[in-house]
Amino acid sequence: MTVAQLPLVATPSGGNQGIYTNSGGTITKITDTNAVSSLFYNLPPSFYSFSQTVDINNNGTVAFLANVSLGSSGSSSRLVTAQNGSLTAHAAANRSAHGNGSGIIEYDFNNNEELAYINENLDTGTYTFSDTLYISRPNQPSITVVTALYQAISPFASRPFSFISGAVINNQSQITFDGIGQSADSQDSRIYRSNGDSFNILINQGTSDFGTNDNGDVVFSNSNAINLFNNASSTLTTIADSSSAFKSFSNVTINNNGDVAFGATLTTGALNIFTGADSVGNKVIATGEPLFNSTVTNLTFSRKGLNNVGQIVFYAELADGTKGIFLATESADDGS
Repeated sequence: MTVAQLPLVATPSGGNQGIYTNSGGTITKITDTNAVSSLFYNLPPSFYSFSQTVDINNNGTVAFLANVSLGSSGSSSRLVTAQNGSLTAHAAANRSAHGNGSGIIEYDFNNNEELAYINENLDTGTYTFSDTLYISRPNQPSITVVTALYQAISPFASRPFSFISGAVINNQSQITFDGIGQSADSQDSRIYRSNGDSFNILINQGTSDFGTNDNGDVVFSNSNAINLFNNASSTLTTIADSSSAFKSFSNVTINNNGDVAFGATLTTGALNIFTGADSVGNKVIATGEPLFNSTVTNLTFSRKGLNNVGQIVFYAELADGTKGIFLATESADDGS
């Protein structure tokens, strides 16, 4: 079985913060804060940082957010890809110290080198919020997919949405996102799909916590349940709910084989990662359990944490002070 390439942000002792990949124990540096300074301003590396969410596709291209703090002048960020030692900035955002301006709040990346991202713009003077979903394709300018606009004093009706979130792009170039209508009521939330040119309602209920695969299937959570939308049959089924051992769910994901994984809190308070509704048989890891001669005290799982061969990657903190990214691979002996 091929071990996944794991991207991570780390700061070596006495060095600059960098982005690395780990493939079978081989650590490779992709870039660091000194290298990305050329995309911004002539400032020392200590002014720059990377957001913790880093994406990598099957071509080995890494996508990430690079940020610079400008003190009283605010902050700036760039959505960047790194490939074969070359850095490309696909989008820029600038925000004042008072919060006005733009910020890249979400992004996703596929094997076609396409980026889907949401740029949020805030004007505190008019209490106006706008979210714009873009798609960036190789050697092309970014294309606007949809814009959401909300003004607290006098909401605009000229846009279909007041807020959008959760943009995900698969390898069929389908973008799935959550949109809230002009009422700005969370009950007026639905999951939509776009091919970059137009969009339509996919699921008549919404949430920003969802994942999709290349078949167009969508798994999503509304905290109380996890549901699966089968794209081929347009059917909706419940995978797990809070009627028994589960209290809440988060960070759901699905691979091309239809396998799902998700984070969950049990009624006991323990944090867990699961692959199904069986709180015992489908458990991957939980707080309070042993791991590498210590005990798990904290867990984090993301929607990027499941690949197409069923491997699961997660961040864990251990009682002995260890913090790290771990890989769980299904055992051929017992299926666990």
